[in-house]
Amino acid sequence: MTDFPRSAHAELARAGWHPGRRAPLEGIRPELAMEGHSLTRAAEEFLAEYAGLRMKVRDPASGAAADSFDFDAVGASSIPAHNVRRYEAALGESLTPVGSAFGEVMTLLVSGSGAMYAVLDATLLHVGDDAAEAITVLCGNGELREVGGVNWD
Repeated sequence: MTDFPRSAHAELARAGWHPGRRAPLEGIRPELAMEGHSLTRAAEEFLAEYAGLRMKVRDPASGAAADSFDFDAVGASSIPAHNVRRYEAALGESLTPVGSAFGEVMTLLVSGSGAMYAVLDATLLHVGDDAAEAITVLCGNGELREVGGVNWD
């Protein structure tokens, strides 16, 4: 079982996640392919457990929902594939769109190695090395780190 901090585990439970959850993935691969994206094994494993979840980021002071993120690969597939190729070149590995965050202005992607990245205003950010770290960070318990090396020429 994945070990989450209490706050992240609570948000996952509110969203409908439980250990051993298996989400239906029919239709995701063709939708991604239609937009020029591939579904890597790591992204497929991630989506099998988390697809369809929408989670809230809570304000630590008040506990009120301050923002949200979701794991909707079909919705995230609208990120232009040619831009994703540039991020893949910078990382040296493939990326699959798996969701969005912060009013859908940030696209979440899972790499072939299982790490999660985000794109915000053409800036590539590292979210976490695996699902547990990424979800913990997205729940407000960590920092996104900018990744350099994206070539826009």
